[in-house]
Amino acid sequence: AAIVMTTEPVFAAAFAVAFGTDVLGWRMLVGGGLVLAAMYLVELAPRRKTVTALPAEAVHHEV
Repeated sequence: AAIVMTTEPVFAAAFAVAFGTDVLGWRMLVGGGLVLAAMYLVELAPRRKTVTALPAEAVHHEV
């Protein structure tokens, strides 16, 4: 859900150009491209493995 929300500004700008009076400029194209590229990179990143908790004996030992 968070990834879909990341594209909200891109779609808002696209709808503003398509149905509104906004003009598509180079800043809109670069900004939208950066958002989409960042989202793509996040999706390509390897997932972190979850670390299981150590048993209490391994953590609390007397020296």
